[in-house]
Amino acid sequence: MVSQLYVILGLFFYATLASCCRKGRSWEGNLFFHDDFDGFDVKRDHWTYEEFCHGKDIDQKWQYICDEDNINHILFCSFLKKQTGKGQGDTNLECFSDSDENVRVWNGTLILTTLYKPLSEKRLFSRQKNFTSARLTTTGRGFTYGTFVVSARLPKGKSLFPSIWLVPAYKDHDNCKYEEIEIVQGRGEKTSNLIFSASFGKHWNSVVTKRVEKAFPGIDFSESFHEVAFSWKPKRMEWYVDGISVFTASTHFYSDWILSDETNVPCSRDKSLFKQPFQLTMSMSVGGAAELLHSQDTPLTPDEAMRWEKPIFEIDWVKVYQQV
Repeated sequence: MVSQLYVILGLFFYATLASCCRKGRSWEGNLFFHDDFDGFDVKRDHWTYEEFCHGKDIDQKWQYICDEDNINHILFCSFLKKQTGKGQGDTNLECFSDSDENVRVWNGTLILTTLYKPLSEKRLFSRQKNFTSARLTTTGRGFTYGTFVVSARLPKGKSLFPSIWLVPAYKDHDNCKYEEIEIVQGRGEKTSNLIFSASFGKHWNSVVTKRVEKAFPGIDFSESFHEVAFSWKPKRMEWYVDGISVFTASTHFYSDWILSDETNVPCSRDKSLFKQPFQLTMSMSVGGAAELLHSQDTPLTPDEAMRWEKPIFEIDWVKVYQQV
């Protein structure tokens, strides 16, 4: 009886999420930044195109983990070793481009499109990077605390990873201190799932990550727009979908974000926890470390990419609220 009650309550929660709350809720603070993409082009005073082909440098930063057969990375290393024989290689399949084919504004919506179109001779597992996509970051803006709200419709297709995330405004953050907040990440193969996370440490592969992947039965996030929000306060982070809280992470205790051997403590002078200015970034990746860590499928093939159902990531609007 108790288990049946939990099932009923769970179904009621997701039914509520799917129907009554899509219009969102009121958020604390003043509207500090807003883009509803009502023009004919991306506003360059709001957004900067990022153009590059490199992904995570697996060669140098993961080799020692694979050599040690770390139990926490068996899936990742076995996948890499299956592809390369030695557990190495840049794992991203896309090059980010500023082409109108990859990023455009149409009918009040920002559209990021991933295409099967060779752009670079750089190879991955003896293959070319045969995909182009887009990544935009807020121009010259750093946000410290606030609520970030985005209305988006996600893509659908194998190995597609749409992301809305926060990265430090100062680009040297990856040298000796690493912080990243994933407001939301989708998975093109599981369009009823969303991922929420925050990471802190010395480097991207030496961090503590608070993370959850949630399934939302009955909802396909590639079919309609949904509001995703992230509330960032000095001692607390909270994630919302269509106005309903789905995940929280406390930043009250510094020790909660430090490994037992302290190997992830930043070596920079500033060791503080999520207090620096961040920029908002929106992107769509193909493959990459995220897929290798969570997928048991074979790598994406050109034939599979040509059959993508919806390689389009759509953003209706973006809002940032901050206290004065």
